[in-house]
This record gives sequence, structure tokens and C-alpha cells, in this order.
Amino acid sequence: KVVVLLGLLAAIGQASYCPGTPGAEWTEDELKFYKEKIRWIIKRPEKALKLVPGGAEILEGYPGKNKRAIIPNLAKIVRLNFHDCVKQVNGEGCNGCLNFQFMGAKFSRTRCSKPGQNPDNCNSQDGGRPERLLANNNNNLVWVASVLEEVYKNKDFGIGNGNGKYKVSKSINQPSLSLFEAGRSRADLWAFAGLVSVQKAAENHNTKCNPDQPKPCGNDINSASPDCNYELPEPVMQFGRVDCVPDCEGDNAAFGFCTTETEIHANPSGNGQETVDYFHDSFEFNPRESAAILGGHTLGGPNTFNSLFSDDPWTPQGREDLNNFYYFNIAKRQNYRYLKVAKKEADCGLKFSNFIGDEEGNPLDVGFKVSSEFRTQPHGPWDWAVFGQGCKRSVCNALPKPYAENSCCNWFDECAIDGGRCKLKGSELNDKDKEVSLNIGMLNPDIGLYYNFSIDGDGRPEGCPGMDAVKWVNNQRRYSDIVECPINTLAPVDDTSGLDLGEVIEMYADDNVQWVTDFMDVFQKMIRNKAAGLINADTGKNDAWWNFDAKF
Repeated sequence: KVVVLLGLLAAIGQASYCPGTPGAEWTEDELKFYKEKIRWIIKRPEKALKLVPGGAEILEGYPGKNKRAIIPNLAKIVRLNFHDCVKQVNGEGCNGCLNFQFMGAKFSRTRCSKPGQNPDNCNSQDGGRPERLLANNNNNLVWVASVLEEVYKNKDFGIGNGNGKYKVSKSINQPSLSLFEAGRSRADLWAFAGLVSVQKAAENHNTKCNPDQPKPCGNDINSASPDCNYELPEPVMQFGRVDCVPDCEGDNAAFGFCTTETEIHANPSGNGQETVDYFHDSFEFNPRESAAILGGHTLGGPNTFNSLFSDDPWTPQGREDLNNFYYFNIAKRQNYRYLKVAKKEADCGLKFSNFIGDEEGNPLDVGFKVSSEFRTQPHGPWDWAVFGQGCKRSVCNALPKPYAENSCCNWFDECAIDGGRCKLKGSELNDKDKEVSLNIGMLNPDIGLYYNFSIDGDGRPEGCPGMDAVKWVNNQRRYSDIVECPINTLAPVDDTSGLDLGEVIEMYADDNVQWVTDFMDVFQKMIRNKAAGLINADTGKNDAWWNFDAKF
């Protein structure tokens, strides 16, 4: 009875969180409990979304792969971290709130003009398109934020029997109050969810790099590859972020994380100099830190419904794997196509590699072309696509079997066995000598870290050989020629390495561990942007949650 009474007195003395004040420090039990819950969300993002008001209905409007635009997956949680922490005009950041301008826009996938045609159909009424894509926004982050709001306000969210719900591990002492009721801030939850997501992304990578299994595993280039697993540096969870005071009206007033304060977003069509300047002004990052944080693009990918950009991911090698393939795809002029033969993520001893080169198994000579997406009035937005030579059946027929493990010829046999798994292009199956896309997509800010180019007033890249092809300049075709830009030699600032920006990208492309180390440092700097007076979790508590083996 005495224990029960003390528990009630503690609960009575605990005040619910008040926006505008620092969030209270979490207990070790809370850290473990909410780590498991977030891991469940990452495992079953659709189920989690269906449990929030309006979630099931919104999913019906995004069938099939289109659901990536809205589901609260690992990549979306990390994206939320960045957008939460962009600096507001009032100087705040990392405050558990989002500006709702353009929130919920669903742009049309239809190209509103075609090469050589008048783009008059590209107007603000057609599919909700803006005439020009000049400013970033928080489009469709409302759904991942809504799921985390349920986590914040309802400690029992997702817990239950069957129907995709989960049971809390017996080793966890469940808290008696929600985070909100216990005086914790939403901003601290969002930061914590980001750290949990990054850890899971590292585990995803390591699952495909098992040194105890026969090579190649999923992330091994081939059976001669060195071990690719790594240990993610342990971050320090900090508490005390201050939530904004929500001030939205009308329908948006129902969202406790809605603010009308103006946020300072990066230009999604900016070049390298503009991108580095933005990170310096908004996050106090130096150029190397700017390069390191953009490696977060190894997770997820653009979505046409949300941004009008192409759906091609930055890293088709693994949308939820934390590794340096992002930099490899930017800097390497020899690369492999990623055609997944592994049926399970943990499969090793593959019959041939996921990384496919030419007929003899050599990496492909590749190059970037700029793509006009023909979805805005000036024929934009523009993104960058990687192309290499396709595979020729006639060349394969002249080679002895078995083919090299990186040979594209393996896929002709695979296509003959199971047409449903065939991943070759029609031109290859028909033995045509043609370039093919590696299904790698980059935006101007990504490429601008490595290549030096300028942009016009609409965000169209210019100033490099390959961008001067007359038909492309006149919008008579979608792709430029292969682009040959000079390497970005932007000088280092507050960086003792002495490397210029292009050299940093090359270093990250060659050294996964170095990038992961830098990324963890700058990610932690990002999630405390403009947040003062934070309290570090003590070493014992921090080790306990970080090393807790969540079941998802």
C-alpha cells in the first residue's frame, strides 16, 4: 500500500508538458520503452499510420509504391529531424513544430509538357503545381509527425494482440504516464526517434555485411570484397528542447505541432556554393560538415508526389542502409548497376553479386546527365541521372560460363528462369547497343558538393560542357549530354584537414567509417540546432538505451 501511495503522489506531482518550456529529462525505462515503440513503427509503418486519425484514408490515395510519399518509415523520421531543426526567422530551431505551408500538396506525376511543346499546361491549377520550384517545404511530413504525436500523447499506442500490433518486452518497465503527461517535450521525442532510426539504418547495412557468412552478402561488391560491417559511434541523448507554442488556426489548429512561424529552408535547386552558404547560416556548419550531413540522403529518396522531382533514389543500393554509397554514386566515374538478386536482406553466399558491371564483370564507365522533368513552367525541376552502357546478349553468348560474379550476363540466365524477376531493360533483351540508366537520382545540392556549376533563375544547371546541347537547351529533349563539370574546390573553413569540398566527397566515397564518424557528429549537432541549455543523459543511462536490444 505504501508503494502504491508513493506512486500516486509522484504522479500527482508530475505536471504535463507546457509548450515554451524545456522538456524534462527521460528515465532509463522511458528510453528503452520508446526505443522499442519507434522500432515497431519502423518495422510496420503502414500499420502505425492506419492507427492515427485519417491515416487509413490517406493511404488509399497513395497505392503501391506511392505510399513512400507518406508512410512514417525510417527515412521519413530522419527527414523530419532536419525539417524540425531548420532555423526559423525568429531564431528558433529543433522545437517540435512544422510550418504547414504547402503541407499535404499532392503533385501530379503527369508531365505537363513534352519535349519541344509549349508548357502552357504547367500552371498552378494543374495538379497543384507551382509555376517554379524555388523554395523547400515540409510537404507530407504531417503524417510521420502525426504518428509520433500518438507516441507522445498515448503511451499505449501500437500495443496489443494481433493486427500488426506489438507486445512490450518483458524486460521493460512500462511507464505509467505518456511523455506529454510526464513533462517531456515533443522536440526531444523527435530527436530521440531520429537517433533510433539512424542506429537501425546502420544495423540494416551490417545485416548485408556479415563477416561470418560466405561472400558475397548483399552489400559486398563481390566475394573478394573486404568486410564492410562497421560499428556506429554511440551518440549522447540530450534533453531540454523547447517546443514552440502552436498558433495555427482552422483545421490545422488540431495539430499541436503546427506553427505559422516562417522557416528558412534550403533551395532544393541550389548549387554547391548556395548549399554550403545555407548550412553555414542556418546550422553553423562548415563545408565538410555540410557534405557529411547531406550523406543522410543515403536514406530514402525524392518523391514526385511531394516534390515534383524524379523518384529515382540517391542510393538504389539500399534506401534504408546507412553507408557511403551516396558519395560513391556522386564521385565515381566507374560504378555498378544495383540489380538485387538476394531474396532476403540477410542472404549471403549469393549465386552472383547484387552489383552488376559489364559482360566481363568490370565496373561500368558512367556519367551524369541532367534531366528536365517537364513538370513546371520552365520545364523543370532538374535532377541528375547516372547512365552507363547496357548489357549485350551477343557479347554474353561469346563468353564461357560460369560468368564472373559481377557480370551482367548472369541476368540473361535469370530472366530465362523467371521472367517475373527479370531486371534487364528491353533494349538489352533485344541486344541493342544502348546506354541505360543506373536508376540513381541526384539533386543540384547533392551534385554541387562535388561539381562546380551555376544555375539560372529557375534552378536549371548551366555552365558545363554537356549542358550546351542545343536540343536540350531548347527543351526539345529530356536529357542533356554527359556532363563534364570541374571539381568543386571550395576551400575548407574551420576544418583542420585542409581538404577542399571535392576532396571531402572523394574521401567519403573511399572511406565509409570516416563518413559514418563525421555524420554522427554533425547529426547530433543538427538535432540541437538553436536549442540551448540541453542536459546530457548520464553515461549509464545513455549506454543502457543505446545497447538495449529492441526486438524489432
